[in-house]
Amino acid sequence: MGDAGKRRETSGKSATPKRRVRLHLYLYLTGVVVLVAGFAGAAAVYLSAPDDQGGDLGAGFEDYKASAFKYDRLGGRVFVVMVEIVQWLGGLWHGKQLAETLAFLSIGIALVCFVVAHRLAFRAPGDDTDDH
Repeated sequence: MGDAGKRRETSGKSATPKRRVRLHLYLYLTGVVVLVAGFAGAAAVYLSAPDDQGGDLGAGFEDYKASAFKYDRLGGRVFVVMVEIVQWLGGLWHGKQLAETLAFLSIGIALVCFVVAHRLAFRAPGDDTDDH
């Protein structure tokens, strides 16, 4: 019975580094998959998005000035800035801007996966404590 207890203790200690190695490899692989899928999706969106309508830029500017003046009277300069931010964020999810947004999001998520995997890979095998 004493030998069986020792085997359990040693197998419990060796399972953690193997699990950590697997986890760090899975995170690297996840980062690569996210990066490839994100770029493929961004390329598909970019190629299928309609070209920008050149149109008359002067008319758009006049409309912008009129609406900015109206928003300024309603809620002040802060309200105008908030409306501009909301319009900018809304524009990120349409057309070629959506492709850029997808590419940057996939880069960010992949970088997080790579950094976490790198930290797990270079942690000491006996170190089971958290850094925080």
